[in-house]
Amino acid sequence: VARDPAAATTAAKVARSTLDRDPTSLIAHQMLISEAVSADDPGLLRAAVDAALAALPTERSFHLMGLRLLAEAGDEAGLGPAIEAFVAAFPADEQARQMLVTWYIDTGDLAGAETFLRRLATAPGADVAARMTLVEFLVQARGPEAGRAELDRLIAGQPAPLPYLARRAALDFDLGKTTEGLAAMTALVTETPPEAPELSDLRVTLARMLAATGDVAGSLARLDEVLAADPSHVTALKLKASWLIDNDRPTEAITALRTALAEAPRDAEILMLMGDAQGRDGARPLAADSYARAVEASGRAPAESLFYARFLMQDGR
Repeated sequence: VARDPAAATTAAKVARSTLDRDPTSLIAHQMLISEAVSADDPGLLRAAVDAALAALPTERSFHLMGLRLLAEAGDEAGLGPAIEAFVAAFPADEQARQMLVTWYIDTGDLAGAETFLRRLATAPGADVAARMTLVEFLVQARGPEAGRAELDRLIAGQPAPLPYLARRAALDFDLGKTTEGLAAMTALVTETPPEAPELSDLRVTLARMLAATGDVAGSLARLDEVLAADPSHVTALKLKASWLIDNDRPTEAITALRTALAEAPRDAEILMLMGDAQGRDGARPLAADSYARAVEASGRAPAESLFYARFLMQDGR
């Protein structure tokens, strides 16, 4: 539909008149933003969004629009403060928090990211998830020893939640303390009540450890325990399918992966495994389709994209 300049001008005048009387009119600000979009005027749009944010700092859509404009303009200097303002307006918003952490990391400010995550982890009422987010950041940014030290601090002097104990055991295992880590994880699995919701994940972690030490039978036994209790446990299904593929049992692997896909249809790892299983089963067209879906689901990540490209090259495509 063609834009009617006269009608747009009239609408803009009405909106400005409304804002003269009520600067916090949401509809009036939206009208001016819409007019700037229709006019394809980046400067006018930026001014309209800035004015809307100044008047209505708790309107989430204006924050997101402002951030998008800054990103499109490549305004790195303005992006950080804008994300911080977004977080200040919506302190519990997970998207806002993740954007700020990503910005800190992208600009090389690991100290800023750690300070922010530590503030969330130590805030009154902070939950296990917030504290574990800090631990995982430290593992990635500072190394597993830093993550383990944070876990030691969390565990000391209190009945520690299972996630802390399990992650510490896994870190010990990764740090080369194989016997200690395996023993600690085995003890957690043994001591956790059967009805505890964490038990399946603990068993899966133990299965990974056992497989890494060469105890394939023990690893499979743990996975079978998980799947007996929860036939749709995605991680257990992926690990079992991987073993089935490696042992030339693709039909069984495909069955397991179909169950996993029903739970997580956009999981790139499942789709890659499905492609492997289908290829091993001789169904290369189906495998190609699974790899293509994995590339899409991963957001065209390098690993999936390059694997798919090599697969296509093998077929002369």
